Amino acid sequence: MARANGRRAESWRSSRSLRNIQHNLQGVRSLYLITFVAAITDPELTGKIADSFEQASQRLKLIPIPLHLAVKNPEARQAVVDLRTQISQLQELFAGPVPQTLDLSLGFNSLDGD
Repeated sequence: MARANGRRAESWRSSRSLRNIQHNLQGVRSLYLITFVAAITDPELTGKIADSFEQASQRLKLIPIPLHLAVKNPEARQAVVDLRTQISQLQELFAGPVPQTLDLSLGFNSLDGD
């Protein structure tokens, strides 16, 4: 916890970091629903994705204070860790099973964070 630096979060000064995450999740979910869900014929995979989006949204709501404060707060820190874990699981679905199911290949720089 001592190493956590909330000032590295996007929009930390305006306390919009969590709202940005919420909007990003909504945007990715919308893109997925409009573009890919109809092409995925595996109901187990679509169920996992839907559940993962829902879990991430629920975990986001459990962070009671701005992100830059929550990472240093002992009571709120676990909620931040749980959200990060859930988003990582969602990312793994979109980096593995989804492109495999759709016969897509990810480019070399697809996951480098840019």
